Amino acid sequence: MNSKNKPKRKKRKFSLRSFYSEMIKLFGGLGLYLYLRPKVYRVSEKTPKKIKGGVLIAANHTSMLDPLILFCVFWYRRLHFPATKELFRKRINRFFFKNMNCILIDKDAFNTAALRTMCELLKENKAIAIFPEGAINTNEALMNYKMGTAFMAKKSGKPVLPVYIAQRKKWWQSIPVVIGEPVDVAAICKDSPRSEALMRASETLRNIEAGLAEYFESNIKGKRERNKK
Repeated sequence: MNSKNKPKRKKRKFSLRSFYSEMIKLFGGLGLYLYLRPKVYRVSEKTPKKIKGGVLIAANHTSMLDPLILFCVFWYRRLHFPATKELFRKRINRFFFKNMNCILIDKDAFNTAALRTMCELLKENKAIAIFPEGAINTNEALMNYKMGTAFMAKKSGKPVLPVYIAQRKKWWQSIPVVIGEPVDVAAICKDSPRSEALMRASETLRNIEAGLAEYFESNIKGKRERNKK
């Protein structure tokens, strides 16, 4: 083949933001992992060992540590997190969260710009980590899911990977993390009217999350407690 006809390789653009996030991951990740020590459980053979391409990682939210736990579990992916504007108020915080690929969400003056940004990232095969309950939930029962997760999954055509993060009783214990099977939201929505379809998909995702919690209680929790005796 003539050298002139060879396809040109795309030059990788240097990204200062990527550089900062990788440095933080490199120097802070090990200590964080040793402190949290997430123990991953997969519910079936259909649960991927490593996720590739665009994906929405949807998890329950019971602690401020949850984003860090996902950061440790999916260490091989560069996760993008939606984050409230309160986290961006101080300059140093703004610098940190922007360089850790966080996307500003203003709950007081919500618009679709953040949703569009995340949909574009998904189409570019990025990974979005999101908490569909929309707030930290200290109760045992899951709150209703916001429809944003279902909307982004349907709009981008990318799957949702449900994750259940269990709480540990003592700080030195490992944190159980249960990962379910990828969910095709577009297949759930089908040709139904948009609002109806998104409500049904959100409820389905919530039920799947509840199923992961039940799986933990039935198959994992008792074994862990017996092993510690």
